[in-house]
Amino acid sequence: MGWSDFSLQYRSTALGMVWVFLKPALKFVVLYEVFNTLLGTNIRQYPLYLFSGIIFWEHFSVTTSQCVGILLQKQRLIQRIPFPRIVLMWSVGWTSFIVLGIHMAILLLATLILGSGISPRILFVSAAMLQMTALALGVGMILAAYSLRYRDIGHAWQIALQLLFWLTPVFYRPRLLESRIDDLIRYQPLSILLREVRTLLVYTDRSLDDSLWTIVLVSVFTAVVLACGIGLYQYRSRYFLHEY
Repeated sequence: MGWSDFSLQYRSTALGMVWVFLKPALKFVVLYEVFNTLLGTNIRQYPLYLFSGIIFWEHFSVTTSQCVGILLQKQRLIQRIPFPRIVLMWSVGWTSFIVLGIHMAILLLATLILGSGISPRILFVSAAMLQMTALALGVGMILAAYSLRYRDIGHAWQIALQLLFWLTPVFYRPRLLESRIDDLIRYQPLSILLREVRTLLVYTDRSLDDSLWTIVLVSVFTAVVLACGIGLYQYRSRYFLHEY
């Protein structure tokens, strides 16, 4: 289902698979032009820093939003055919993971072109991708579990994503801002995951010791979030038919 949903998104469109690249590319161009002069000189390898932030943020944002919306999108299917409802969540996760893989391939190519080089630590990048997917799916399933009962959740989550975007160092480095909420920005889960990815890919001259510990701790955290999401979603799925 995941691969078919991915293919159907771009079938019969004029640009086809180009849409996979267009959204992050346009966001990158806009943010780079706006913030490069203000922040780029203080952040080493700023184009790679920015692009890595964008693709991981988009992955989290799109995955969670699709988890919230898919129960309404698949209403007829759910009402007519009995099947494990968790399949819908795995479909969202797999589709988003495919897109993330494509974007990561572009990031690796950009890393080679811009001269920062590829190090053996690239082998750990797949762990970061799985962590981000697990976090996004876990959060998405927690929200989806109540999205039919409380229809405002979808709208509220879009507002929350807007706030979370500015609290995530996608295009800036927290310490540069000297903000009163600097610690909140630095230690929230998305920030930690971005810092991990950038250490693995962009700043390969940094020590990997701390990153290895981060990978372990974040893996445990994201696994717990995913398990909570699965448990709550499975429990609430018995009520979905009555809440349409």
